[in-house]
Amino acid sequence: MRARVAAYVCVGMVLLCLWAILVYRPLDREHGQVLQQVADVEAQLTDINRTLARLPEFLAVSSQLEESRLHLQSSLYAKRDILKLLERITDQAEEHGLTLTEIIPPVNELLELNRIVAQPDEPQFLNLVLRLNGSYRGFGRFVGGLESAPYFRGINSCQIVSSRDVNRKVTFSVGFRALLGNVEATT
Repeated sequence: MRARVAAYVCVGMVLLCLWAILVYRPLDREHGQVLQQVADVEAQLTDINRTLARLPEFLAVSSQLEESRLHLQSSLYAKRDILKLLERITDQAEEHGLTLTEIIPPVNELLELNRIVAQPDEPQFLNLVLRLNGSYRGFGRFVGGLESAPYFRGINSCQIVSSRDVNRKVTFSVGFRALLGNVEATT
C-alpha cells in the first residue's frame, strides 16, 4: 500500500509539475505582459494629461509669438515701403533737374508706423516735406509728376523762396501725404 501511495504521490507531483509548466507559467507570463501594457498606457495617459494641462500656456505663448511676428513683419513692411518711396522721389527730382536737399518725415508718424501692426486691408500713410533746389520749370514738372503718382494723396503745403541773385537756384518746399505700398506702380 505504501508503494501505491508513493506512486500516487509521484503521479500527483508529475501532474502538478506538468500543470505548472504547461498552464500556470504561460498564464503568469501573459498576466505580466498585461500588467506591463497597463503600466505603459497609464504612463501615456499621465503624459497626455500633463500636456493637456499645459495646453492653455502653449496657446498663449503661440498667440504672443504670432502677434510679435505680425508686429515685426509690419515694421519691416513700413520701413521697406518708406525707403522705396524716398528712393523714387529722389529719382523723380533728379529727372527734372532738381536737387533734393532734405526730406522731412514727421518723427511721430514714423514711430506710429513702427509701433502699429499693419493690417493688409488698412492703408498706411506718411506725411512728407521735401526741400529742393532748382528751376521753376523743373519744380513744376516735378510737382505735376508727383500729383500723378499712385502714392500721392494731396499737397499739404508749398513754399518757394528766391533771392535777388539771378544765378542762385530757387529753393522749393513741398509737403504732401503719401500712401505707402503703392510706390512700385510708377515707372
